[in-house]
Amino acid sequence: MSSAGRDSKIEEKVEWIERDSHHYYTRRFKPTLGEGAKPTATLLMLHGYGDQCDRYERLARKFASAGIEVLTYDQLGWGRTGVKNNCKGDSGGWQRVLDDVGYMSNLVCQEGVPHFLYGHSMGGMIALSYAAKRGGDKPRLTGVISSAPGLLVSKESRPPHAVIWVLNAVAKFFRWIPWAAQFLDSHLTQDMDEIKFLKESQFCYTKSNLGTLHDILYHGEECCKDLCKRFEIPVLLVHGDGDKITDPDGTRIFYEGLPKGTDRQMHILECPYHEIHFEPGFRESLPAMFIKWIYERAN
Repeated sequence: MSSAGRDSKIEEKVEWIERDSHHYYTRRFKPTLGEGAKPTATLLMLHGYGDQCDRYERLARKFASAGIEVLTYDQLGWGRTGVKNNCKGDSGGWQRVLDDVGYMSNLVCQEGVPHFLYGHSMGGMIALSYAAKRGGDKPRLTGVISSAPGLLVSKESRPPHAVIWVLNAVAKFFRWIPWAAQFLDSHLTQDMDEIKFLKESQFCYTKSNLGTLHDILYHGEECCKDLCKRFEIPVLLVHGDGDKITDPDGTRIFYEGLPKGTDRQMHILECPYHEIHFEPGFRESLPAMFIKWIYERAN
């Protein structure tokens, strides 16, 4: 949230970046270092469905305070980027989503500095998909942190099977048909300031279309069934055990499907909410876990 406190040791920059005639809202959090010094690592952060990167401001500052340079952005179809480009809820197709991750990674990466991805919910699934398919591309990924990844939808938020079947069948030909995912704010977090921010912000919306929703469901399942088997990038998975939006079983299936010898960690945390990073019991400990994990692989 924009109400998070400022840190004089962090240089922050908001910038609109043009790519292929689209304009992306970006935020950079750069640790203040000595002349010629480089950050410990670079990190690209990916938000979730219906979300915006401003809501990850507090977490981004935690990383930057620890010497990790962060870039985050409103993805195509979401947040300020969706409004600016008049494409609310339309991600432009899966290849576009992955292309954007690669493009933004190249904006923040530095020669000789390990590069990481962090994603939450839909962003967590995108991070895993990208790492499996393009993790060896430049810049090569050193590791991925995936928080409550949208691999499977929890039964409390999952549409009926008949609806999913129709969605998948129709989306192949009519991607543009409007559709809105339905979930309860009370399943997200108990932090009422965050709920208030969500409800009042014109840049948080669940309006989408069949094509985007099909992509999310299809590629989440693809991660569980196929991509996990050929995953080579170090990965840290975290999920609340009572998440009623994305199913922690999807995270378990992905973890169990990883090849033997993969550098992998999974933490299923005692938490009934989806946005674990906003919960009082994890607001400090979770970023500390992430930073420690990055340090161990960056060095």
